[in-house]
Amino acid sequence: WAGSSFWVRKGEIAKVEDLKGKIIGVNARGSTIDAAARTMLMKHGMVDSKDYQIVEIRFPAQLAALKSKRVDLAILLRQWESEAKKDSTIMPLFSMGDALGPSETITWVGKADFVAKNRAALVDFVEDNIRARRWAASKEGHEQAVKIAAEVTKRPVAQMEYAFTHEDNFYEPNATVNVARLQKNIDDLVKIKLLDASIDAKKVVDLSIAKDAAARVGPMTN
Repeated sequence: WAGSSFWVRKGEIAKVEDLKGKIIGVNARGSTIDAAARTMLMKHGMVDSKDYQIVEIRFPAQLAALKSKRVDLAILLRQWESEAKKDSTIMPLFSMGDALGPSETITWVGKADFVAKNRAALVDFVEDNIRARRWAASKEGHEQAVKIAAEVTKRPVAQMEYAFTHEDNFYEPNATVNVARLQKNIDDLVKIKLLDASIDAKKVVDLSIAKDAAARVGPMTN
């Protein structure tokens, strides 16, 4: 699953190299999206503040900013991509997956003493989350899950039907973390200087909570 995509105006940008001297829209500096944009441009010989300018724009305003030429590259999450696809003047240039490969950068974190003190409650919480993510992706629960997502995000249901499908970000059924993938993501952030130094992911990831929670839920049935 490639993740969300970066979009441009047709006729102005045809390839990544065309972004030299342009304005890049991200949701926030230091975010995974910022990292994806910088990584892709770095692969094509460009560096932040020298060859292009980054500006922070809220997700809901990215599409409008692209159309109004406030930015030349905009990140569109899935719920806005469905609207963008109806506009023949814009197109996707590359995806998050193209830039970073498989990403494991959205995780739950907590201080060790908090986790130790509240471990039982955390196992309960992750158990509930596993049940919810499996239900949302199931044939029985998907339609209702989409309606809830549309209500919470205040988007039309038709724009949220991608949620919890192969068109969405991947939700690991047992809520576990791919440690090797996370390590690569951390090392990549060091390369583009979003992080000053790497860490050993194996030493800071505790998979036991998710494993205990998944054991309660049992194997997937569909």
